[in-house]
Amino acid sequence: MVQGHDSRWKELIHELAFDLVKVVEAELAARLDEASLEARPTEVFAGGPRGRALRVDLAVSGRGREEKPETLLLHVEIELRYRSDQQSRFFLYNRLLAQRDDLPVLTIVLYLRGGPPGLRRAAYVERALGEEVCLFQYRSFGLSRLPAEDYLARPEPLAWALAALMRPRSGDRNALRRACLARIAAAPGLSDKRRFRLFECVANYLELDGRAAEEFEALLSAEAGEEGERMARTLRQALLEEGMQEGIGKGLEEGMQKGMREVVLRQLTLRFGTLPPTVRARLEAIQSSEALARLAERVLQARSLAELGLA
Repeated sequence: MVQGHDSRWKELIHELAFDLVKVVEAELAARLDEASLEARPTEVFAGGPRGRALRVDLAVSGRGREEKPETLLLHVEIELRYRSDQQSRFFLYNRLLAQRDDLPVLTIVLYLRGGPPGLRRAAYVERALGEEVCLFQYRSFGLSRLPAEDYLARPEPLAWALAALMRPRSGDRNALRRACLARIAAAPGLSDKRRFRLFECVANYLELDGRAAEEFEALLSAEAGEEGERMARTLRQALLEEGMQEGIGKGLEEGMQKGMREVVLRQLTLRFGTLPPTVRARLEAIQSSEALARLAERVLQARSLAELGLA
């Protein structure tokens, strides 16, 4: 199951934006100057600069390859699942980006699950008083029903990670896992960081456990000898550091929650006397140190437990 698909896949696609264009539509990639691509801010505002802040998944400016190249904005949305009612949102993002940067905007929607397979030209029509007032056209690219083997054979590193979201012809997801990891492990010229990022996306999507990391280390060593062993050590250290950071962050948050909960309990006892078990149970159910801190502030003014929502 994808966990936080936004974070991992967006980071990878930010790094490999041109790879995505080549995978989605080679003809479009041929018309773009790769060297001109530049990441743009993803924040836009509905209703002007002081309006409601929104965030698109990816915005990249670039130029064409023609003699007098025009500049455009490439806008990408990464959707966990296909939903037919999202087109108006894509249209809104497209228009807000165009207004912000005063550039034509080309939108690509990447569906990790569901949706029409492969490249499709989609359209959204805005109507008023029974008339068509605006036509928004964009590209959609659905992954889940594409043949994984075809994309593992492609030269773009991003395609190897995306293949993990596709359908193996054999139906064997374990074999797909090994094939994806082997392709990443054997690829020459990848930095340690990028190799790990690709591995992380595959592992995250295919629900791989600690044994997958061991398998990947073995693949690295087998494919590239001493260089593979060095990369395996780098991977092991990266996994360890990531786990430590997650553990430290979780421990700090749990410690803050415990401390704030004790403060609130003392405040409540001083103000309202002996507390019934239901109050303690409701405090235990609050799993945010910020929410507990806000509650502590309200205790000073509250006239009853009911006013605090604890009765």
